[in-house]
Amino acid sequence: MKYFTKGSYSHYWEKRAGSHPQIEEEARKQILEIATSIVFRYSEILAAGGTTREDKKPVVLTDASTEIRFNGLGKFGNETFCFNLLVLNGYSFCKTNHAHYDLPVCEMLIVLAHFLPGLRVWSDGFDDSGQEPPYTQTWKTAAENVREYYGVVTKLFIWDGNPKT
Repeated sequence: MKYFTKGSYSHYWEKRAGSHPQIEEEARKQILEIATSIVFRYSEILAAGGTTREDKKPVVLTDASTEIRFNGLGKFGNETFCFNLLVLNGYSFCKTNHAHYDLPVCEMLIVLAHFLPGLRVWSDGFDDSGQEPPYTQTWKTAAENVREYYGVVTKLFIWDGNPKT
């Protein structure tokens, strides 16, 4: 498992086959509703995909959306966060390098883990050094934000050497 490394900072997730064979329509609607709100709250720093001024398009999530996709704008971004709501197994990651859009990425992953049982999330922001807390301030802020704005309480930070969702 990967943890803090110099020059790189990423978040990882794995959708395990069979853990949620299909996203129930109600869960999908809730995910998209919260995702839309997260994107709106950070609209000044988010782009639809790339990081150039030309990519500054609204990040539109509709009831028909099959993926959540955004990046930070310019210096606020790095790699595009993309979570496909149709592909229900597989491994992916987003390297944020601590850019400003790191906070909405963390919020989004907490929300996704909340609504998708079996989604495993881990991060270079989870520290196995034994120091308290075992996660970065960004993750702590993200957890506080999703609890305050959406009533989502995370179990993401239960720590026994392996991150859990």
